[in-house]
Amino acid sequence: MEAMKFDSSRSWICLFTLMCWLSLGYSRFQEEGSDSVDFGQLFSKCVRFTPEFDSCVKDALNNAQDFFLTGVPELNLLPMDPWNLEDVHLNQTSHDLKFMNIRESSWRNSTIEEFKSSLSPDLPQYVQFTQFVPEYFIEGNFKAFGKQIEGFQEGKWNLTLYNMTRTLAISRHQLDPAKFKVKQSIHEVENMKVFVGDLPDATPSSENFDNLILNSFWKVTLPVFKPILEELLDVAYSRKYWELFGNLDWDKVFFSAPEMSS
Repeated sequence: MEAMKFDSSRSWICLFTLMCWLSLGYSRFQEEGSDSVDFGQLFSKCVRFTPEFDSCVKDALNNAQDFFLTGVPELNLLPMDPWNLEDVHLNQTSHDLKFMNIRESSWRNSTIEEFKSSLSPDLPQYVQFTQFVPEYFIEGNFKAFGKQIEGFQEGKWNLTLYNMTRTLAISRHQLDPAKFKVKQSIHEVENMKVFVGDLPDATPSSENFDNLILNSFWKVTLPVFKPILEELLDVAYSRKYWELFGNLDWDKVFFSAPEMSS
């Protein structure tokens, strides 16, 4: 996926570092305290505007998986696997869907395979990374509007993608530079399991049959689910990241900011 090229990506840790770089321009983590020490030391050797920076951050993110489950209490950062996402309403020409009670799990065993950043204040700023996820899981409730999906107006759903590879890009939001805009693209999936239930007027046997068809022909149904899932997560991630990091006490994380390199 081509990197986003305008001013305004989905790891909990990645967004943490992105907020640091883009919002405050700081580059080193404070080496005091308990939980924050270990977390900060993972990134302490990553120096911005050097050839080794992107590789250093990639390795640090891959070594920070424990924090996906525990969070960093010292910094009031909550765990992000699993996490609950806000309701999302997708109203497009091809679909009109509302997703509620969204719960997602994907980060604990994931691996960042590539990491690329543009952090210079003189250029469009973004962070982009490619992530391999052995098992991606998401569930929730849905409401669908439109005659083309008659019989599936509302219900519960869950989706599991196996050995998924995706690229996420995070940039400044054009209309509100204090917030992020997330864009992602799912490249590869080796298998998929989906369940749709609690449908109006449906019987358990009819639901089981529908799900059997969906899963038996998952390579055909995946192209239907994929763009909807990408759009859903773009919206939900953009909101969630700001919710998590908007009120973070940065003085507990950083030394005084060094001068920006020219």
